[in-house]
Amino acid sequence: MKITILVVVTTGLLSCTLFPMQRDETQPELKKHSLLQEQGKPTQQLLGLLEVLDVHHDDDTLPTIVGATQKAWLRKGERWEMQQGKEEEIRDQLMPIFKELGFVDEVCPQITDVPYDNALLLSNVAPDVRLRWAHLKYLWDQGTRFNKVVVLSAAIPLLPVYESKEVLLTENKGILPFRKSWEFDGVLPTNQTEMIDFIREQSDLPTAWDRIPQVWIDTPMKTNGARPNTADTVNYWLKDKPKPGTCLSVTNQPYVLYQDSVVRTLLPKEFELTTVGTKAGNDCSVGLYLDTIARTLFQENKRRS
Repeated sequence: MKITILVVVTTGLLSCTLFPMQRDETQPELKKHSLLQEQGKPTQQLLGLLEVLDVHHDDDTLPTIVGATQKAWLRKGERWEMQQGKEEEIRDQLMPIFKELGFVDEVCPQITDVPYDNALLLSNVAPDVRLRWAHLKYLWDQGTRFNKVVVLSAAIPLLPVYESKEVLLTENKGILPFRKSWEFDGVLPTNQTEMIDFIREQSDLPTAWDRIPQVWIDTPMKTNGARPNTADTVNYWLKDKPKPGTCLSVTNQPYVLYQDSVVRTLLPKEFELTTVGTKAGNDCSVGLYLDTIARTLFQENKRRS
């Protein structure tokens, strides 16, 4: 029996304001890596971006470019601490390049009439979690089916800037409205796993999901107190030895290529992965795009090694 998996990727911390989910039905699938050619050589679009931003590298090999972009573009600290850089001054010049590289537009899933075995939801800050639940609902409304929801979460303390009482109790009808019957019982979540369940409970999700089994995998904090990331949660799930199959990972831009590379690096070769996601918000900073591109290149170099 062929097993399929739907992955809803939400672990990358949100740095862009959520936006109404306006669809572009003409957007293509993510078929080829837009940063790199099949041989691991940079595309002309990537080389053009390096030239525009005057990022010097000794040659056009991936390891050399990774070293240069890690130094030039990688953020210092956490995403929510990022400050706008001088690159923001040429945003209008850079946005078409980001678009060509595949970090802006919505990427649509393959059309399939076979139910996915699992829908995997990865933990993240509350606004992004709400967006992923909404996108999973959208896919369901368009005919995508799955037989189980697996929440790959972590015991991460909530961030006040993204997960305050006001944020958790404020309805965003443009993203995901509340259920008409939902009432706040006075108990707020204390970590990301509880928060994901809190948002699921309050949200207007398909009633058919009530009959779909749910599995919650709660990844512990690291021994050094660091926050688990996407790789940690995927690895924690893989400890349960899930059956191989095709995977459709769902995230949002500008993280589609990065999340695809992370999950693809970790999944055993018996799995087949396709990653899709909603378009980027208009206020995603140039710094966020560049940071994500640098991380994607690093991850691809790791995967291809």
